[in-house]
Order: sequence, then C-alpha cells, then structure tokens
Amino acid sequence: MVSEGILLIVVLLLAALLIRFLAPAAGVVDHKYRKKPLVSEGELAFLKVLMDAANDEQLVFAKVRVADIVTPARGMNKSEWQKAFNRISSKHVDFLLCRRDSFEVLAAIELDDKSHGRRQTQDRDAFLNQALAGAGMPLIRFRAKAAYDVVTVRHELNVALNPANEQAAGLNQRAGFGANRR
Repeated sequence: MVSEGILLIVVLLLAALLIRFLAPAAGVVDHKYRKKPLVSEGELAFLKVLMDAANDEQLVFAKVRVADIVTPARGMNKSEWQKAFNRISSKHVDFLLCRRDSFEVLAAIELDDKSHGRRQTQDRDAFLNQALAGAGMPLIRFRAKAAYDVVTVRHELNVALNPANEQAAGLNQRAGFGANRR
C-alpha cells in the first residue's frame, strides 16, 4: 500500500513536470521570428530624399499606424466606434511629416508603387483617402520611381501644406504626384 502511494506520487510529479515543460508558459514566445527591415529599398530611397526635402522645423517618420494619428469621431455607440477603430488599427501610412517642436502632424505621405493598380490596394487607398480627409489631415501621394529629385519633392510638400497653392496642387496631382484633395 505504501509502495502504491509512492508510485502514485511519483507518477503525479512526472505528469506535472511533463505538463510544465511541454505547455508554453504565459509570456513565452512559442513561435520563431526574424528581423526584417523597417522600409523596403524603394521606400528607403524616397525617405532619404524626403528627409532632405523637409525643412529644419519638420521631422519625418516611417510606417506610422493610422490609429495613432486619427481616431473614430465622437458620437458613435461602442460597437460602431470599435468597428471604425478596427478598420484603421491594422493600417499604416508610409511616412508622416510632423512639426519638430510639437510633433503636430502636418501630413501623411504615401509612396504608391505598382501594387496600387490592384483593386484591393485601390480600395485601401480610397478608404485611407476618406479617413484622413474626414479627420482634416492632408495626404500627399508620390508615385514610386527609380530616383527622386529633392527640389520636386520639396515643392510638392510646400504645395500640399500651403492652401494658397491649391490650383498648383490640382495640376500636380493630375501629373501623378502631390497632394490628395479628394
């Protein structure tokens, strides 16, 4: 009887140890991850020019989550608010232009590559255009290309950030770059 009791205790201890080592502990990573670049090579090429084009009072950030720069408007019930938040929580803008002294957002910037010709990407772009416009945030779109000119990018930033240049912004957008005023 004593040996059966000892055997039962040993079996229970072994079972507890087995469960402890086989089951992932809370907070323990049970998948493997790898490091990846924050921006693609094409985005990096544009980012370098964008940083040169920004003035000394401006900062440029990359890959900013949309939900960190806009939030659903007041007046919705909890369910509607959550649905609206979920639509923006997993999206990001390629770049964000902010005031250096206050971090006030001046404009979101998207670099549109060939994937923006696909229907799914066009739907995402239309949603982003509407969400940011509804929040009163300028969205400046640039077409991805092999090389960028600092003077041209600086001009497009100035046009987009200065409402007095609205007519020039419309002309430039039709030419394939510049402020999104939809």
